[in-house]
Amino acid sequence: MNNGFFKIYRELWDKPIWKQSTPIQKTVLLTLLSMVNFASAEWEWQGQKFSVQPGQTITSLQHIAERCGKGVNAGNAVSYTHLTLPTKL
Repeated sequence: MNNGFFKIYRELWDKPIWKQSTPIQKTVLLTLLSMVNFASAEWEWQGQKFSVQPGQTITSLQHIAERCGKGVNAGNAVSYTHLTLPTKL
């Protein structure tokens, strides 16, 4: 899913998750926001059914790091996803 757009509300800039994050953490956050699904989806992989709802995604730390680009590795991604996953933006 590499087409379309997603909204970033300006209020994000005033939230602690943005103000207290490093540039790498902000890159991971925006990358994660760009990766979530906007609609429900279902598929089968290796004989097992999977489904996601809007706002969810299934990915790997390596894929997050690759999408972030230079300067972000799986270690950066894992440390930041632990901080952001329980947080409601």
